[in-house]
Amino acid sequence: MPAVVTLCALITVLSSLPASAATTATGPCQYGGKWRLTVDVYDATHLRVIFVIQNVTPGSAWQLFGSDGGRAFITRYKTADVNGVVRARWRPLDRPGTDAIEAAGSGDGNTCSGQLSFG
Repeated sequence: MPAVVTLCALITVLSSLPASAATTATGPCQYGGKWRLTVDVYDATHLRVIFVIQNVTPGSAWQLFGSDGGRAFITRYKTADVNGVVRARWRPLDRPGTDAIEAAGSGDGNTCSGQLSFG
């Protein structure tokens, strides 16, 4: 019986801890293809932002941007792989309050952009 009480108390404490579940948004690109923006916690001070563009021309060059509340991350230049996928990863600072994450890609005459709130 004491083991059951201890287990119930442990489950209650652990279930009340905040989860660091990823938040994802998806959408279409301007001229075909689709994008996916995912944000989660990387460590105590940084977020992990992943921006993926799919179904674009293999080998096409893309310029990718990211920002948090208007504060730009480092721009990335990527080439679509043989499957027509472009990926960028950033680890921006996790600012106090809700993070307004935006990401965009421009390449091959196409534009893909998305946003989400995290936190």
